[in-house]
Amino acid sequence: KRILYSKIEDFKYQLEEDPEVMDLNIPTNISEMIRQEDADCNIFATVVDTTKSSGFFTCQILCPSKADPRIVIHCTQKRFKKRQCKLKIRWMVIGYDINFNYKFLDHNYQLDVRKSDVSVNASTKFYNKSLDIMPVTTKRNLFVGIPTLSTLDSSNKRLIIGHHFVNTQGNKTQAYVFSYCSEKNSYDNLPSFTFYTLVISNYNNPKTYGTLQFKNSYLFKKPYIEFCKDSLKPKYVSLCSMEENKNGPIFLKQTIYKIRIKDINCKSKDCIICINKPLKISKEDFSCYFFDPHERLNLN
Repeated sequence: KRILYSKIEDFKYQLEEDPEVMDLNIPTNISEMIRQEDADCNIFATVVDTTKSSGFFTCQILCPSKADPRIVIHCTQKRFKKRQCKLKIRWMVIGYDINFNYKFLDHNYQLDVRKSDVSVNASTKFYNKSLDIMPVTTKRNLFVGIPTLSTLDSSNKRLIIGHHFVNTQGNKTQAYVFSYCSEKNSYDNLPSFTFYTLVISNYNNPKTYGTLQFKNSYLFKKPYIEFCKDSLKPKYVSLCSMEENKNGPIFLKQTIYKIRIKDINCKSKDCIICINKPLKISKEDFSCYFFDPHERLNLN
């Protein structure tokens, strides 16, 4: 597969209790291609807060069967406060170029998309789940994930689906997915959804993807990665845990200049996830995958 379309948009987010749903300005030819089964298109997105705030943003894709895809944007705060935020949303359409259009971006790379369906019902409820993505190979594989919903209603609109990748002792790469309810302020059962993993194995410019290491600082309680101030575009990023079953649910907070690890202590006193979480998150526990197509990454 290849990148069929890519865009960065400014978005004014009016912070309410329900998430914002952003319509995508998709060109007609790309929209038509998305509807063709042979193109097998997927949407990946990332969100960055350009203002200083204590909360952090995550996104999911809403992809109804007979409508254009949209982006569902959640904000998580310790204390809810209505306000307006200025966000940058970066999104891309990945699929097969069934029209053999030479104008599409960058031909000399390998992109693969793995699909993992998570189906739940009254008898199969769980707060978290590990999904097998692929065996670990000698190739330099990196991963970016996105949860995708087919519907958005009262049963799932307040659920924030998070994830990170794990390299297991059995030489497999897994996606650890979990769900947090912004209404209950606690971890909750996962909804039914599809998790897509973008596997990057051979991009034509190696400076546009790779692995970043976290730093520790006395100023920040959690590990962080800092960018140069001229690096103003959102990046597709994912966490990777170095050890299986060592860390519970972890989020990433991405701003223009920094990536920070965030964890949430929910309000449920008997939450199994919170009980089993480590007391301290170290920079050695995680690394960060990044994918910044068509750009060079600048680090401090």
